[in-house]
Amino acid sequence: MQILYYISIPLYLIFVMIVFLFLVITIFREDKLRWKNPKLSEKTQAIVIGISRLICVGMSVLIILYSVPYFKDTFLLIKRDISEIEGTVIRIDHKYKRTIEEVYLNGESINFFIDSKTEVGKSYRISYLPNTRTGIEISEIQ
Repeated sequence: MQILYYISIPLYLIFVMIVFLFLVITIFREDKLRWKNPKLSEKTQAIVIGISRLICVGMSVLIILYSVPYFKDTFLLIKRDISEIEGTVIRIDHKYKRTIEEVYLNGESINFFIDSKTEVGKSYRISYLPNTRTGIEISEIQ
């Protein structure tokens, strides 16, 4: 069982919410955005503040869009509504020195954190979260 994944989902969601709140609070506080440089005009400062706010909103939208599958999987994990697949492992990829290992079976790709402990050619039953395609449990079929 991937215990690290059970821990990482709530921690990731808490981290995303803290980053989002930090960005929104810091960028929309007028007193924190005024510089003490008298050489810059009010118009220049207003333009920089406007651009900063657009960047903040854009980053917040990207964070939210990237987090949607994790939010969906969190509730599925709590309800224990996990998908299963059975089949023979065709290929195992551990690309680019990432911590994610991809296991291909029955034409589908399932991601595992660090190591899946599978071998090519053997049959397995894998329980995974459907939105992020992350493997949770794995057992060998005899």
